[in-house]
Parts: sequence; structure tokens; C-alpha cells
Amino acid sequence: MGSTLATALTSAGHPVRWLSDSDQEPAGTGMRASVETIRGCDVVIECISEDRAAKISVLGELAGTSAAVLTTTSSFTVAELASESGLEGRLAGFHYLPSYGGKLVELTTAASDPDVRAAAAALADELGLATVEVADRPGRISRRLIVPFLENVLRAVELGIASPDDIDRVVHLGLGHAVGPLHRLGEAGLEDHRAVVKALLPTIPTAGR
Repeated sequence: MGSTLATALTSAGHPVRWLSDSDQEPAGTGMRASVETIRGCDVVIECISEDRAAKISVLGELAGTSAAVLTTTSSFTVAELASESGLEGRLAGFHYLPSYGGKLVELTTAASDPDVRAAAAALADELGLATVEVADRPGRISRRLIVPFLENVLRAVELGIASPDDIDRVVHLGLGHAVGPLHRLGEAGLEDHRAVVKALLPTIPTAGR
């Protein structure tokens, strides 16, 4: 998600600085940076995995900057992340699923300052993305719908109802999805799916197996 957003912003003519704890710099996304280096940025987008403690830690480091901060989380509320990181009012939700078409962003900005709300909306517009304002609830809309569906797909594989390829064909050709769900899971990574399911279990009981 971070690589996709950074590449799209670079293509739109924006300078992008990439902050990563990895030794590998994603291609086409600018430069690796330290928190000090990104202090001059207008907007910072947090795109790490759905690990609550890790997100709070990263967001807490950003509390010392003047940037509008956007989190791509779908598993946690913006309010709790903002409160525990010291970013009250300066954090907005910017949930984007590039592996599912990447044409829409779910914005969670009710508790954000006007300037941060405007920055989130402007960024979506720059990227050519439609926006939907959603309540600050775990799962937003998309994850609440897709996580139980994907769990049922994985269960069908476990039960041997059909081969993975045929399950993808049923969803693609029979249900009209652009791409099969197992193909999408392969692109996004099962670890990401597991992290989301674990985070959403308390709020969407039907999501867990």
C-alpha cells in the first residue's frame, strides 16, 4: 500500500520521502528518510502492518512534526490511535485497498481538525480516488464485508470443495469479481489478512474461524 501510494504521488509530481525500517528501498518511491528528514513534509501517511502497538509507536514519533498525519488502518479506530500517540485532532483515517482495484478511499475524519480533513480529501483527489466518509469503527465498510468473505473462501479450500483455481474461477466468472479472491490474497499477503482478522475478531465475531 505504501509503495503504491508513494509511486502514485511521485507520478503526480509530488516529492516523496520514504521512511522504512527495512534495508530495501521500494523502487520509485523516493528516498529513505528519518523522522527528522520528514519534518518539513505537509502530509505523512502511515502504512505499516495492522499491529496496534507498532502503529502507536510510529504515530507517536510523528507527533513531534507539524504534518497532517494519515493512517491507513482499517482494524483500529482513529480516535484510539490519536489519543495514545499524542496526535489528537491531527490524525485522519485514509483506508485504501490497492489490491482490490484502488479506486476509492474510506476517509475517517470526524475527529480531525479542518486542515487535516482538507489534506486527506485533497490527497485522494490528487490520486484520482473517490472518497466515502465512514464512521470511526474497526473494519470501516470494506473490511467488514471482505474479511468474512475471504475467511469463507479459505474454509472452502480447507474443506476441499474445489481447487483454489476453480474457487477463483467461480468468484471471477460466476460472481462477477474482477479477480479471484485467492489471487488477491496472494498479492496482499496472508500475513496481512491474518493480522486484520486478529484485530477485527472482537468487533466482527463472524470474521474468525
